Amino acid sequence: MKEGSDPALVLQVERDSPAWQAGVVSGDVLLAVNGIKVSAKDVSEKLSLSSQPPFTLHMFRRDELRQMQLTPVLQPNGKAKVKPVAKPNALQKALNAAWLGVAWPKEESAQ
Repeated sequence: MKEGSDPALVLQVERDSPAWQAGVVSGDVLLAVNGIKVSAKDVSEKLSLSSQPPFTLHMFRRDELRQMQLTPVLQPNGKAKVKPVAKPNALQKALNAAWLGVAWPKEESAQ
C-alpha cells in the first residue's frame, strides 16, 4: 500500500500471495473490508478485527467498483536465512554451484 494513502492505494502485490490469487493488482484502490472503510495505515488492524475469512474486499480499479473474496494465510515470522553447512557433501556443493553459477572453492589441504 502507498503509505498514508486514504483510501488505500495498492502499489505492489506479491506473486502467488492470497491477494494475487484473489485478483488484486497494482493500482487498485482498496475502499473497504467486509463493508468497513479502510486506509493504508489501518488495513491490517481492520482485517484482524473482521469476522472469520474469507474477507470481502471492495475496491476501485480504473473507476470501476469491484468486489473480491480474499482468504489470508499465515506467513512465517522473520526472514529466511541461508547458513553454510560445516562439511558439505558433493551434492550440496553441486547445488550451491548451480545456484550461484560458480564452482565450489577448492579446499586447502592440511599442512
